[in-house]
Amino acid sequence: MLAVIILLGILCVILMLYLIQMKNQLRNIKEQLRKRSMEQAGNALLIEMSHGELRKMVVEMNKVLAQEEAMRITAKAREQELKKLISDISHDLRTPLTVTKGFLQMLEKCRLGKEEKEYLSVCMEHTEELEKLLLEFFTYSYWSNEENQVSLECVNLSNIIENVMADFVPLFEKQELTMSLQSEKISKVLGEEELLRRVMGNILKNCLAYAVGEVEVIVKQQTPTKVSVCVCNHLKDSGNLDIERVFERFYTHDKARNRSSGLGLSIVKLLVEKMNGQVFAGLRDEKFEVGFVCKVWPK
Repeated sequence: MLAVIILLGILCVILMLYLIQMKNQLRNIKEQLRKRSMEQAGNALLIEMSHGELRKMVVEMNKVLAQEEAMRITAKAREQELKKLISDISHDLRTPLTVTKGFLQMLEKCRLGKEEKEYLSVCMEHTEELEKLLLEFFTYSYWSNEENQVSLECVNLSNIIENVMADFVPLFEKQELTMSLQSEKISKVLGEEELLRRVMGNILKNCLAYAVGEVEVIVKQQTPTKVSVCVCNHLKDSGNLDIERVFERFYTHDKARNRSSGLGLSIVKLLVEKMNGQVFAGLRDEKFEVGFVCKVWPK
């Protein structure tokens, strides 16, 4: 009887040691997966235990991870190809577009009848629209290049927002839109002046395309180290709006009525993240909100 008890005790100890070893091995696999995810590495999982089923499981996991890594590399290569294509198209079209616009401007100085002037006006309008679209493509392709970094400095956010809003007043009045600014007089933030102007300008251009009524710009300090800029307005039609996709490249709310490239808010996200900030968008009280968060300049 004593021998049986001793044998059971030994078996329990062996089983306990086995379970502890198994637990440590699973913890080790978890840590390998965590490091693999953080470092974007393609290393295979390794195990120390000689356990048949566990080894088979790790082999299958490595197959799945290898497939995932191959898909990630392929996706990254395609993304780079698309960015290069956008950049090449932008460059290739800018020269003939500039020449076309130059000839149209020369025609404006010629003696033309009323009908010819109307045709010329339509041509010029579409040429300028195409010029704006190409500029957006060029801006996106330039700043999506990871090699192009931003030199951050102390900038006056309040002045930038007020100046950009003032520039848009005539365009807003033309479309019967109004603007209001609610600001906590936060001035100094960490950023780049020209990029912040582009960010604010693109957000207000988005309002010109989709907003109705009043456009509210709210600047407030979220935390001691962060400032948010929120632009909110009612939409012409919010039925087809997909909030989760507003910052996606080429996404447009209403393709039928809008000639936008769908890059405006994508560029906003790109530039804000270049300045170590974040973007946000949502619907609240039937109003569309879009904006960004940047860091307060340390005093």
